Amino acid sequence: MIPDLIVSLAVVSNDIDFDATWQLLRKFGGDYEAIADPGFRRPHVSDIPANWLLLQQLQSAGVVAKFGADNERRDIWVTLRQS
Repeated sequence: MIPDLIVSLAVVSNDIDFDATWQLLRKFGGDYEAIADPGFRRPHVSDIPANWLLLQQLQSAGVVAKFGADNERRDIWVTLRQS
């Protein structure tokens, strides 16, 4: 998927800052948009290494409460901090 590729590049690139990454997430819509801000949704994102790193960064920023592997769906479940 294109969002997965761009998230990968945004997370590992030294040229894209965290604010730019948040803007990208919002533009992708769907579950990527959901993980950009605290809230009540229960999004799922692709199980790729960059998403694990991104979720760790969002957890440190206080957006994500917790996340883990969903073996049945083969993706990552996300619990957001409630605003």
